[in-house]
Amino acid sequence: MDFHFYIDSYSYSIRFFSIYRLRIHYPYTNISELLALLLGKWIGRISIFIFILYFSFLMVFSLASLIDLVAIVFLPDTPVIAILTWFWIFFIYAATKGIKRIALTASVLAFITMFTGHTVTVLDSGQKKWNNLLPILEFGWSPVFWGTLILVSIWIELLLLLCIPIKHIEQKRFFLIWVIGILLNALMMFSTTTGVITIFGLGQAENFVYPAAEIVRIVSLGFIDRFDVYALILMTFGTYIRCSLYFRIAYEISVSKASSEWGKRAIFTFLAAAGFFGALYLSNDHIRIGRAIDIYTYMVFLFPLPLFLLWISQTKRRKNKGMIHQNEGQ
Repeated sequence: MDFHFYIDSYSYSIRFFSIYRLRIHYPYTNISELLALLLGKWIGRISIFIFILYFSFLMVFSLASLIDLVAIVFLPDTPVIAILTWFWIFFIYAATKGIKRIALTASVLAFITMFTGHTVTVLDSGQKKWNNLLPILEFGWSPVFWGTLILVSIWIELLLLLCIPIKHIEQKRFFLIWVIGILLNALMMFSTTTGVITIFGLGQAENFVYPAAEIVRIVSLGFIDRFDVYALILMTFGTYIRCSLYFRIAYEISVSKASSEWGKRAIFTFLAAAGFFGALYLSNDHIRIGRAIDIYTYMVFLFPLPLFLLWISQTKRRKNKGMIHQNEGQ
């Protein structure tokens, strides 16, 4: 687990620094213009297409995962399509409100989630048996390798910071807020992955479909009878934000300034339908969710992209400075 944590922290640091520096260099350039500027017209268009597919996949995968969780853990007798329709309507409504309102809602939810998540960590600490993590590398390096890839793939989602509009990004407070927020998320992820094994043991944890859901079932706050239902509410709102945000990013990248109103509506409708039927296909069979996780893991190939873009940006900036000095010398 320590190996996972160190690799995960290292990958986060690289990606975070690269994305932050790119936003500093191009504070008012959207992602389409940025990729065209740094990669050229045609490679930039191919990259934009990959971004659209990536965020569309995240939208579908996030929605399908929530539907699968609710259907298995809470409402096993309810038809999947009924659960999906209920959640889909609300996430589409949120997507129509735009990125700014989604971000404001996410800010409020972030404080609640952080407080709840770390509260659970404190409350269940007495039930943890850390020797359950031993022996290290009991099953070889293969689980460590795939587990590390999954954790690294989570940080690929930081690409969204290249796509959303941010005012006054050059102010230092943004850097501090990003660092604190992502580090708290990393700590909560680490406590969740280790908590399941240290509480239940590896043998029992392997039999759970959603191990993290079992942790909140054993936690009691006294004034909340079913803490797992409270956790479900938070996960639901979190999924609304994820789905609506990724939907909106895919939509904003897909449309251009020259797009007509009918064209924009057609793209919006297509993405909404793709989200519904894609999530329905995945959530109808839990095995498909597992395969989608494999695809999510393979998205690690996007890991070096921000660093590569930063390198191109730095190279072009040095060339421009050299040309300016050369012209001044003449």
